[in-house]
Amino acid sequence: HVLRSEFPLQPKPDLIENLPLAIYACDVRGRILWFNKQAAALWGRVPAIGSDDDRFCGSHKFYLNGRQISPARAPMAGVLRTGEAIHGLEGKLERPDGSVISVMVHIEPVEGENGVIDGAISCFHDITRRIQAEDTVKRQEQRLVATFDHAGIGLAEVNADGKLRRVNECLADLLGYPASELLDRSIFDPFLAESADIDEHEFRRQVRGEIDHYTIEKRIVRRDGTKLWIAVTSESVKDVEGRFLYAVRVQHDVTARKEAEIALLRHVEEQSALYEFTDGLQRAATLDDVYQLALSVIGRALRCDRSAVLLFSETGELNFVASRRLSPAYQSAVAGHSPWSLQSTNPEPITIEDIERADLPRPLRDAIRSEGIGALAFIPIISQGRLLGKFMTYYDLPHAFSQSQIRLAQTVARQLGFAVERVRNETARKLAERAANQLVAIVESSHDAIVSKDLNGIITSWNDSAERLFGYPPEEAIGKPITMIIPPDRLDEEPLILGRIRRGERVDHFETVRQRKDGALVEI
Repeated sequence: HVLRSEFPLQPKPDLIENLPLAIYACDVRGRILWFNKQAAALWGRVPAIGSDDDRFCGSHKFYLNGRQISPARAPMAGVLRTGEAIHGLEGKLERPDGSVISVMVHIEPVEGENGVIDGAISCFHDITRRIQAEDTVKRQEQRLVATFDHAGIGLAEVNADGKLRRVNECLADLLGYPASELLDRSIFDPFLAESADIDEHEFRRQVRGEIDHYTIEKRIVRRDGTKLWIAVTSESVKDVEGRFLYAVRVQHDVTARKEAEIALLRHVEEQSALYEFTDGLQRAATLDDVYQLALSVIGRALRCDRSAVLLFSETGELNFVASRRLSPAYQSAVAGHSPWSLQSTNPEPITIEDIERADLPRPLRDAIRSEGIGALAFIPIISQGRLLGKFMTYYDLPHAFSQSQIRLAQTVARQLGFAVERVRNETARKLAERAANQLVAIVESSHDAIVSKDLNGIITSWNDSAERLFGYPPEEAIGKPITMIIPPDRLDEEPLILGRIRRGERVDHFETVRQRKDGALVEI
């Protein structure tokens, strides 16, 4: 009714385009009169308006109950033929690119003033996610039934006191105990579960009838002391009056998934830290900015307790330039120590997973022990094939270094090396520019005539004092031979001067004569 009354066959274009759903209209012959951009997006194509080639629907292919429907049998065709509206019809659209989505369709016939059907309007929307979610639930239910039937998963019956009445072999294997040793033990036994608080709270609610089932994940302790993550689903079994009899608990090992989730979260955190690091380096204006960004990403991405950045000086000494949570005494004791020299090529990271087992010089070992360090790593900082220094990661306890962690550390080191070189070069450039600007200021403000020329004797600069002395403005002098101000009888001086300069010799002060623009001679 809303479609018939609010959306005639010829609505305003802005009205249909602003609708939050796909909508289109057909005339009585099924030719498409109009459609909005949402409809084109769901169809994956743009049908021809008023064409007999695109009748009844703009989709590439349409399916009902898993079977492809021809345009003549499309829902729109049925409404135009019978005049009966369609509401909540579910089907599937296949786009030209082969992708398929599920849709819910509503179609209303539109009658003219004479009561004859002029056409129909259809609105539809994407329900793919809902269908997928329902399919997922169905598959989970089917999988649960199959699991119970085949007992290929840990199963237990638990009485109202939380004690195991029955366990299957799969659960016994999971816990590492013989089934006979598990009977009458509490599911909240601290020797069986590392933490049972949430499980116990939910189970008591289940016994009281507040809930019929619940699912949790918790860590269990096996007989050999190893720990596993298990997913527990507890389902109530009741008598005919609805009173709790016992619970059936389905348990399975999810350790691999939990570890994968932890690894994924760790990877996301590492990538986030790297992004913030590289983004911050673009704006770092000083070396100290670079060092602090590096220490932050090292601690966050490599999850170390302490860290430091050390760089070689021009004389080859390795010095701390930044650190976190390292005492001055420790820095003084290990300053200058490095597994590589300034001339080392292709250095590789060095890790020490347990200081107590490492073969280290006694003074170095004592210094590390005194600082309370259990493990550490040396990561070389390289830029353009040149060793700049290293950064250190320190751990309070022994630590196993994975290959992915080493690769991550090398990535941080590369970015750090690039940033250090960039800031150093930028600083050197600014100093050179400052010196050049100072020189220009000196030249421009000097009361002496100052002229520069290339090795061919062509004038390249000409200050105000040169203009006052010789009478030529800069635009008349720059680019001309210096001989323009040398009297004819002195022209032999210039080749001698250029020759000495080409040989790298300095031409000290000497007295001579030069010629002004007005022809007057001046002693200089």
